[in-house]
Parts: sequence; C-alpha cells; structure tokens
Amino acid sequence: MSEPLRLPPEWSWGTLGSLAQGVRGVAYRPEDLRNSNASDVCNLLRSTNIQNGQVVYEDLQYVPHSIVKPSQVAAPGDLAVCMSNGSRNLVGKSAQIGPEARYKRITVGAFCSLFKPHPGVPASFVKQIFSSAFFSKLVDFTLAGSAINNLKNSDIESFPVPLPPAPEQEGIAEVLSALDEQTEATLALIDKLTLRRKGLVQELLLPVAHASETVALGSVCSVITSGSRGWAQYYAPEGDLFLRIGNLTRAHPNLRFEDVVWVKPPSGGEGLRTRLEAGDVLISITADLGIIGCIPENLGPAYINQHIALARINSPELAPRWVAHVLASPFGFEQIAKLNDGGAKAGLNLPTVQALLIPKPSLETQKELAALLDSADAEIAAEQELAEKLRLQKDGLMHDLLTGKTRVTTKLEALQ
Repeated sequence: MSEPLRLPPEWSWGTLGSLAQGVRGVAYRPEDLRNSNASDVCNLLRSTNIQNGQVVYEDLQYVPHSIVKPSQVAAPGDLAVCMSNGSRNLVGKSAQIGPEARYKRITVGAFCSLFKPHPGVPASFVKQIFSSAFFSKLVDFTLAGSAINNLKNSDIESFPVPLPPAPEQEGIAEVLSALDEQTEATLALIDKLTLRRKGLVQELLLPVAHASETVALGSVCSVITSGSRGWAQYYAPEGDLFLRIGNLTRAHPNLRFEDVVWVKPPSGGEGLRTRLEAGDVLISITADLGIIGCIPENLGPAYINQHIALARINSPELAPRWVAHVLASPFGFEQIAKLNDGGAKAGLNLPTVQALLIPKPSLETQKELAALLDSADAEIAAEQELAEKLRLQKDGLMHDLLTGKTRVTTKLEALQ
C-alpha cells in the first residue's frame, strides 16, 4: 500500500514489524488437552477469549508445557491476536496480556498469534496501533478477495505504520490509555448497576408479584390488538414513528431509537386502530417473543407493526409502568414461554396475550417499585451514554494522534 498521508517532520514511515514480532500459537490435538488442576499445564487462549479488547479468562483450554515453545509463552504487554476465523469480523481482533502472565503460563492456540513488542518499544503504544481504525482497514484490505479468513504474521508485520519518536509514542499511549481507563471504569460501573437492577427485580418485584392477587391482562385493558401488515408502502423520509421489534429491548421496558422508521399512515380505521397512546404496553408476539415496551409521555404520533401487540390499561388499580416491568421480568417471561403457540414458528395470538396474569398489589406499591426500576434504568442509560461518548472521543483522538495531526504534548497538558 502507498503511504496514505504526510507526517510531521520528526516522524517516519515504518512497518508494524519494526514495533513487534508475531509468533503463531500452539497447534495441539484433542488428546493433548489437560485438566486445569494439573501442575504442568499452560493456559491456552483462543479467539473466544478475545472480547472487546480484553482477555476473558473463561472457557479456557489447557495444554502441557512440553508442546509450548518458549517463544509461544506470553509475557505482560504481548498482544493476543485472532489470525484465522470463520467470521471475517473477528480476524485481527486483539487484546493485551496483563500482569497475570508473571505468575501463570499463558499461550494462544494455532488460530491466534502473540505479537511481542521489541525491546524499547512501549507495549501500550503497540496496543493502540492494533486497536486503531487504520489497522482494521489494513486487515480488511489484506483479506479482500480471499476465500479464507486467515492472516499470516508476515502480513501484519508488513503493515505500514506512522512512527513518531519514542517519547511521543509513550505520550500517545498515555493519552489514549487514560481514555481506555475511563471507558473501562464506566463499563465496570454499568455492570455493577445492571447487577443491582437485577437484584431489585429478584428481591423486591418478584416476591411482591408472587404474593399478590392476579388478574388477566384482557380484563384490565380497553384495547388489546396488534399492528397492521403491509405498512412498508407507507414508509417515508419523515412523518410518524413506526415501531418494530428492534425498538424494544429485554433489558428494560423503555424504547430504543437507534434504528427508526417513519410512516405517512393511511387515514381511517387502520391508522386509528394502531395509533399508540402514552402508557400503552407493547409485547413482541412473533420471532423473539415477549420483549416488552411501554410508551412514554410526549412521544408524539406513533404506530406498531404486525409483530407487536399493544395493551391499553384502563383499570385505575393498575399502573401501566408496573405492568410493563412485571411482564419484562421472569414473572411475565415464564408465562409467555409456556403460552407460546408452538409449532414451526414461535408466536403469541391475541387471546394468549389477553390471558397473561398480572399481579395487583396496592397501587402505591406498584408505583414505588416501578419508580425504583425506572430510576435504575435511567442511571444505567446515563453511564451507557457516557461510555459511547468516550468511545467516540477516543476514535477521533486516536486517528489524530497516531497520524501526527494533533501532537501529543498539547493533549498531555490538557489532561494534567
């Protein structure tokens, strides 16, 4: 590939092989696998252990030391890289080996490689190169036109990379690593908050639900219906919101708006029948069954497609948000799994939806528990928004720093 851009005068073009050397992983036979408790084993990482830039020490395999060459043993700072996989999207994914390699032997399987930074090269800088967008583009370019999703060490070692002076390599790595640490801390907090929310469901909502009198959903609704078929003809660049299963999530009963469709609905009965109102509870009734949503206030005109049913609560003794949270919990999902029409295609008909049982504690308890879960969901959403903001910030900054468009000294001063 030709050099794609002009670098600062102090920088030069080199290859990734001038930063790190690749060592292909261990080839082994099924009979080579050992018990994890054995004293003579090496922890073997595969592509499934490389997830989101992290090494995941779950579902490990173990091989004897005797079939692992010294060069195939990972050291702290080495990069585990997926080199061959049935899914092209996974080839080139990497994760850095941490300090755990000081006290346990780690290697990688034959479909992966270890890339070992050369002496004097900051391992954290090499990590950022492997996680950059231009590295991904070089992987795609190398694999293009090939029927086999496989990289050789020499492929990666020949990739052209901008080479700043060593002190600036360290500075670039410091800035980008600081963003990585913020992102990792945010993701860890999201995991903690998600676990806490699960605890609220298990320890508060479910005991109340199981101890309460129940009523059939159909007996407390003025409307239970499903969306109309054939509305693709009404799609428009702008107009009213048209909700599909992709706008629902199992994590909570709030709507997702990452991928929305707009419609110019027909006048008359079909448009009026499926027009949504605040408080309507949505239930997916085909394919991925039992995903729940609840229409918020001030959503504006909106409709649903035929894969979703709406239930409009008209009982003063039931809060719609409570109904949505209960149906989204194991209390609701277990019912839906049992009531599934079965057959070749999963599905719920409207009488089945009407038969779903809804617990009816006091209205005050319903609102209190729904508010607790709504608060937990809002806290998780805020942290997810922050994590996405940090990801976008790093993506933009990484390109500018790794190409010299933005010099690291300015960014270091901003972080201090």
